[in-house]
Amino acid sequence: MAVQDISYVELFTQDKISAVDYLVTAMGFTRVADSVEVDRSSVLLRQGGVQMVVTSGRGIWKFLDDYGDGIADIGFTCDDVARTSAAAAAAAAGPVRIERGNTVVPGFGGVTHTLLPPVDAPA
Repeated sequence: MAVQDISYVELFTQDKISAVDYLVTAMGFTRVADSVEVDRSSVLLRQGGVQMVVTSGRGIWKFLDDYGDGIADIGFTCDDVARTSAAAAAAAAGPVRIERGNTVVPGFGGVTHTLLPPVDAPA
């Protein structure tokens, strides 16, 4: 049972357009995909093996009110998601929940950790 890699980092921001523009022009990220949901919209950026999701919208206002713009989620690939989440719960990380079909463990402040199976794992 181990975390294998960081899959992505998600930034919650009030101004997605400016954040994406800065990350693309100043940091060399490439815009890969866009996602629009009822209460938020996101852009996936990539630079080499680094993936960053930039999200804004009314569905994240509570996070922004409490913490301001910042990292809201770090996605980790794990060799065994169930055992890793059980270990986190046993270590009193807080209540583990399922969100959008993925296991989510609370971290410090408002940051969460989404546990994902390895990329090469069978579906």
